Amino acid sequence: MKLTVLGEYNLALRLEQGGKVLVYTGDAGPETDWGDFCREADVLLCETSMFEKEAGLFPGHLTTRQAAELALAAGAGRLLLTHFPHLGGPEAMEAEARRYFPRTERTVVGGVYEI
Repeated sequence: MKLTVLGEYNLALRLEQGGKVLVYTGDAGPETDWGDFCREADVLLCETSMFEKEAGLFPGHLTTRQAAELALAAGAGRLLLTHFPHLGGPEAMEAEARRYFPRTERTVVGGVYEI
């Protein structure tokens, strides 16, 4: 587990089983120092609450580009986006993140994702 930068208590999780790695970022702004925490995750499940143009609007949350850049820097196999804003288009957020990390998908209610 890792304490993230949100201004309040929030944990990220790294789960390893059978040679597979799943990392869930929780709420984590771009100020969070990930170090090796996300390195080579098969799946990076990442909150993204803002479009790229909204960077800095909500401290402690990532934009689509920041999530994609984290996945790229970590060498992640796939990026799954979650924690969408209440007023937004998850499909548009997925498309925006894919410009920086092509192996991006948005999560959906009831979705099942293989690691």
